[in-house]
Amino acid sequence: MTENLRYVTAIELLSSQKLMLEYEKYNELQAKSQRMQEDYENQLRELEKSKQGGLEELTEYYEAKLQETCARLEQVADLCLLISKFGALELQVSTLLEGDAVCKKLAPAIPKVLHRKTPSSSSSSFFFFFFFFFFSCHTPHESSRIFSKLNAPRLKKLTAI
Repeated sequence: MTENLRYVTAIELLSSQKLMLEYEKYNELQAKSQRMQEDYENQLRELEKSKQGGLEELTEYYEAKLQETCARLEQVADLCLLISKFGALELQVSTLLEGDAVCKKLAPAIPKVLHRKTPSSSSSSFFFFFFFFFFSCHTPHESSRIFSKLNAPRLKKLTAI
């Protein structure tokens, strides 16, 4: 029996050692699992922070782009307004230039008409030309040029009436 007892004791010791070894492996695996779980949670937190930071960066970037685009649209609207004002101004200028061109074409004829000694060169024809040119000529330069060509004695005579 002693042999059996030794054999059973050896098996018991061997089983006990295997059990202890398995228990140590289990504890190591549990610790490793715990570390992996913590690492995983840390990575998730870091990724969440990174995601949040990236979203904030993108939001700031696109908000700046949006503000820049809005500013450009406002500039375009202002330019459109200026263009329409310029078109109206251009129309006025072309009208004035056409009037000045008529004045320049007819200005040399005024002294000739005023100096004619015919019955038709009465004071009414003078006033007709006078008012026509001073109301159709838009610039002071044109008006003074025409005034200088007028016959001064004729003007004195007419203003005395």
